[in-house]
Amino acid sequence: MEPVVRQERQLSEAYCIRHPDEAARLLERLSAEEATEALSVLDAAATAAVLGRCVPDSAVAILAAMPVAHAGATAAQLDVVVAAQLLRLLAEQTREAIIAAVPPQPAQALLRILRFPEGTAGAMADPFVPAVPNDLSVGEALTHLRSIPRVRLHYYIYVIDREQRLVGVLDLRDLLCAAPEEPVAMLMQTDVFRVSVWADRAAILSHPGWRQVHALPVVATGDRYVGVLRHDTLRRLTAAPERGGDLGGALALGLTLAEVYWAGMGRLFSSQGGAPGPTMDKRLSEHDGE
Repeated sequence: MEPVVRQERQLSEAYCIRHPDEAARLLERLSAEEATEALSVLDAAATAAVLGRCVPDSAVAILAAMPVAHAGATAAQLDVVVAAQLLRLLAEQTREAIIAAVPPQPAQALLRILRFPEGTAGAMADPFVPAVPNDLSVGEALTHLRSIPRVRLHYYIYVIDREQRLVGVLDLRDLLCAAPEEPVAMLMQTDVFRVSVWADRAAILSHPGWRQVHALPVVATGDRYVGVLRHDTLRRLTAAPERGGDLGGALALGLTLAEVYWAGMGRLFSSQGGAPGPTMDKRLSEHDGE
């Protein structure tokens, strides 16, 4: 690739990643074929950054017009819930071809979500929020979390037994601050809010757990852990509230306040006494070495 062409490509990718909303608006003005041609010079991460911000109709048309390999790589880079929602809107043959081009782990996550009816908690749960077994020590749990590809560490760490049943939850800060030899079972709280994979939009929005937590674990039959409903998924649900109440607005306000709180907690993790502290990755590494 010529240096000038390579530089232009790098600039385009950087623009799409840093300004995905503006890039999405530009892309939506093009036909699906023109948009696909424009995206063909970008890598999957930059393509996903833009496609994830397009309106669904445009995103689906563009995804369907892409070469299957590029579409599969892009789907793997999208938020798994967003990717599943777009794939549902494709023709079955096209959807199957794209999923076949997705790498194994994200493909399995997509298939798990797609088996649940659209609009249910199972279809919206993020399967990449990890859970740790209840028979591990803190040090073993941190090592386990580091070993998971695409791990998404949030403020809650869910705890499961060896039959994959949800049995507890603990705060990430508590896990990071605990002694490596301390059992996870001694740190966790056993009273955990949860929602069924079959819960519909109304049941999700009205769940009393949102008054106290900013994420809800999703469970299948027998309390088997499936994933987590995150606050950004709730924001998508409340963006188009059903008629007959202001629950959506109240919930959106609560989520906004929760984000402010957790942003402050994030700053607390990264500093102690006004001096920069170890990053989460470094602290995980330190536990690994103990």
